[in-house]
Amino acid sequence: MARYRQKAVVDAFQYDGEIKDANGHYCVPGWAAEAVEKGQLFYESVDGEPLLFAEFYGERQIVNIGDYLMNGQEFVFPVEAEWFESTFEKIG
Repeated sequence: MARYRQKAVVDAFQYDGEIKDANGHYCVPGWAAEAVEKGQLFYESVDGEPLLFAEFYGERQIVNIGDYLMNGQEFVFPVEAEWFESTFEKIG
């Protein structure tokens, strides 16, 4: 049996419910703002509530408050905080 350690270094941030501040400026990393501009991250009203979605491989995924958004090579995707925090250690 072999043991493995996660080697990847990823760019990510934890979604707090906002992607723009009160002045309309992005309050997320530049790559996430770019994903919004490309339509990979977007808000949509569901039952009168605006929800953030990430779209990749033609699938829409709800981004829940507290989820992490990870910067993939071609897309941005959400992961649950529990998994992310048990898999990655913050550096720098």
